[in-house]
Amino acid sequence: MMIFLNYVKRGVFSNTSFSLLRSLIGFVFIFSAITKLITIDFFEIYVYSLNLASFNISTILARLLIAGEFGLGLFFIVGIWTRFAWYASLSLLTAFTLFLCIQVFKGSEQNCLCFGDLIKMTPKESIIKNVLMLLAIFPLYHLRSCNLPFKKKWPVFIILVSLAIPFIISPPDYFIQNKVNTINTKFILPKHTYHQNGQEVIFDSLNFNKGRKLLCVYSTQCGYCKKGAIKIEIMARKYHFNNEMVILFGGQDNEVDDFFKSTELAPLNYLLTDLLSLVKLTQGHFPRFYLIENGKVLNVYGYRDISEKNLALFFNNAHSLSIN
Repeated sequence: MMIFLNYVKRGVFSNTSFSLLRSLIGFVFIFSAITKLITIDFFEIYVYSLNLASFNISTILARLLIAGEFGLGLFFIVGIWTRFAWYASLSLLTAFTLFLCIQVFKGSEQNCLCFGDLIKMTPKESIIKNVLMLLAIFPLYHLRSCNLPFKKKWPVFIILVSLAIPFIISPPDYFIQNKVNTINTKFILPKHTYHQNGQEVIFDSLNFNKGRKLLCVYSTQCGYCKKGAIKIEIMARKYHFNNEMVILFGGQDNEVDDFFKSTELAPLNYLLTDLLSLVKLTQGHFPRFYLIENGKVLNVYGYRDISEKNLALFFNNAHSLSIN
């Protein structure tokens, strides 16, 4: 590597080549940040699925990663703090590559969201992409920063802009969440025909009058329902309330199969009815998550305001709860 860098230092590559390469790398970082930001819901769920932190903190970490990519991209394109950008990008890509190698070792074929959910890439494909970027970054080691007016102010400006973009364009849900006002009311399912895994279910057997339940109401064609299902499944594994979950779909049997395939979730026990029957229950909003204790609704949440803390308290506290 040092021999290669010495060739670079002696001028094997022209200044124009350096500038084009520097700009290309910068655009790749910015494109990666933009694609993650456009599909931020999937990216923050992916970060949460790594079990590094709570969901709220995971949403912050996701945006900090996006901000980091924005910042590196701008440093390369503008041409300042190039040595810092070189070391930072090398470290970031190396860390990501090691993480992806672990995913390959585990046999994962899941989209790693290097380019969000817009361009799906397996861990192996992302490793190849990272190696190519590392090879492109190596020649820039001896690249000098550009002489720009207000040179000392540019880094501060880039850092502030990079941090502001993901938090302003798509602030974390808990910054702005508003809980649905349906609290401590008797829970009644609409008296329509239900099917449980293909078998018709008598309404009276759907017993919500004893114990604590989480009712997840999804439309089979709803994008946010699919994201919500992934989020809830991760929380259910983390806090061990899988057996207390009741999933209610509005749609057709074949649409339920497609729902599980597109979310890459294992098929779960579920209830199914026609979509129009659920509109009155959810007031036309999907998904909806009902915390039910002894037949009473304590809280209703949507996709944006589902509370990990309240779910954990609800299912792990032995005493009766009145969750806020």
